[in-house]
Amino acid sequence: MTLAAAVVLLAGCAPSGGGASGEATDDAAAITVEVAETDAGPSLVGPDGRTLYIFTQDTDGTSTCNDECAEAWPPFEVTAGATIEAGDGVTGDLGIIERDDGASQVTHDGMPLYFYAADAEPGDATGEGVSGVWFIASPEGQSGAEPTDDAEATDDPEATDDAEATPDYGY
Repeated sequence: MTLAAAVVLLAGCAPSGGGASGEATDDAAAITVEVAETDAGPSLVGPDGRTLYIFTQDTDGTSTCNDECAEAWPPFEVTAGATIEAGDGVTGDLGIIERDDGASQVTHDGMPLYFYAADAEPGDATGEGVSGVWFIASPEGQSGAEPTDDAEATDDPEATDDAEATPDYGY
């Protein structure tokens, strides 16, 4: 086999997507969520080593970040049928939910996981604390952050001010 053919063959075996672009990962192999040190401390990271985040305005098993929000905060999507595995140090349950758009999104302890488009490389955690509602995904399943008063106000069915009724997606 020629060197060029070997390179093409090896390139075809490399894992695909699942990174900050929000592209779904390949379902041919198990997708592993790891723990890595980031600018904001230990965090769950996707297969490409990029920091994963939770959105405190999501509820257990339901993503509320869509459209423009999902452009700034790409969901950690996988192809339907993918297998998710926990790497060393990951505690809690990893799972997959179906988003409103039909895509499959990875969860940790029921909370949907996202990347932040502004993170340039592995280890970046520039999304930590954005608008008081975005936090790195802790390996233990707890973000350590409580929703801010503004975030709690958006869940108030009595809220009449449109500014209070609209979630702040941090973009």
